[in-house]
Amino acid sequence: MRFLVLLLFFAASCTNPPYRGGDVCGAEDFVIDSYQIQEGKFAILEMEGQCIGCFDEEMLDEYEDRICEGDLLTVVLHHPTRSDLASTVASIGQNVGFRVKDGKIQLPDLGGIEIGGLSLFEAKEKMECIYRKEISDVEIFLSYRERPMQKVDLMGLVERSTIPIDGKMRLFEVLSLAKMPANANLFKSYVVREGCMLPVDLYKLVKEGDMCQNIVMHGGDKIYIADPAASPLMVLGEVNKQRVIDLPNGFMSLRQALAEAG
Repeated sequence: MRFLVLLLFFAASCTNPPYRGGDVCGAEDFVIDSYQIQEGKFAILEMEGQCIGCFDEEMLDEYEDRICEGDLLTVVLHHPTRSDLASTVASIGQNVGFRVKDGKIQLPDLGGIEIGGLSLFEAKEKMECIYRKEISDVEIFLSYRERPMQKVDLMGLVERSTIPIDGKMRLFEVLSLAKMPANANLFKSYVVREGCMLPVDLYKLVKEGDMCQNIVMHGGDKIYIADPAASPLMVLGEVNKQRVIDLPNGFMSLRQALAEAG
């Protein structure tokens, strides 16, 4: 009898006792959390105590592109008889360009013309109107040559660091041009505007084709594309291979995690 009691004691001592810490979750908790996780990135962040803010539908609206401070313009002037003026403008345009400074550009025979905040068409009409006060039949052709402010900066796993925008280009097109890898961690990737993270779910946009996330990009926006290993999951305990698993989407089913660990 004493031998049987000792045998049972040693058997019990060799068995791992169930974990009884205060952070144990029941099956019901997992089910509730699973439904919330399926809502996407920002539902997961909310579970972690982070609040990014509400999605503003106006972020989907296109806007009319405007001439900004620092823009470099190409100006071509055509006139049937004033070839000297046309040649001068063409020479400056080819060699230097017309830089917007303090909202103005300097044109031959006119001096400074205020065009900051105008569209290309509005600026063209204004320049023609001013020239025609002195010379009739002047035609102006205007285009952007360089736009230091009207661009999106990209960091992380991308092949291009900057992409110019025009008031119509959307996030999906920018990501396509940036050539990010297929296994990028879209959960940890984000878009920043004026120093604040935008409530845009890149996973839903790229993987699920949710065009409600396809916002119009603005000058100065920044995009970060994260490494696949940026959000790891650790599988420990009674498994064949205790290991760290990458979660590029920000979530994984329990069944898949156990299968990965064997």
